[in-house]
Amino acid sequence: MNTKLYTNIIAMAVVLLLAVSTGMAQSHDSGQKKHKQMKHHMSVMSMAKELNLTDKQMEKIKNLHHDFEKKQIKIDADIEIAELDFKKMMMEDASQKDLNKQADAIANKMAEKRKLHINMRFKLKSNLSGEQWDSWKKQMHGRKMKQHKQKGHRMEMKKQKEM
Repeated sequence: MNTKLYTNIIAMAVVLLLAVSTGMAQSHDSGQKKHKQMKHHMSVMSMAKELNLTDKQMEKIKNLHHDFEKKQIKIDADIEIAELDFKKMMMEDASQKDLNKQADAIANKMAEKRKLHINMRFKLKSNLSGEQWDSWKKQMHGRKMKQHKQKGHRMEMKKQKEM
């Protein structure tokens, strides 16, 4: 009897530990996502002078971004909930059919998020002149290349520390 009780306590402790660590990781990921979203918005608005945006363009872009963020927050929440449900289903030995259905639901939400980004890009493009759009793309490409190099440098530094 004591062995069974002890085993149940250990199992519950492991599940609790997994839940807490997963929650912490998701919290960290959410913070990174919010930072990335804000950087995207700030990139357009911070480039307002370089792009020579009119007041009308700035207002329109602010509204577009506000709507975009609301939709993205909802989709991100839906994905987190669907993933949480998937984990629960895995723990409860759900059928292969049910797990595949849930995996498809998660994939559909992720595709919806990708499409939201695509739509935002084209809405932004439609609110900029050809010259503004080309300038924005060029500056964004430069920023992405710089971020990529910084990320590579950080990875290299991490490898050196591990040695």
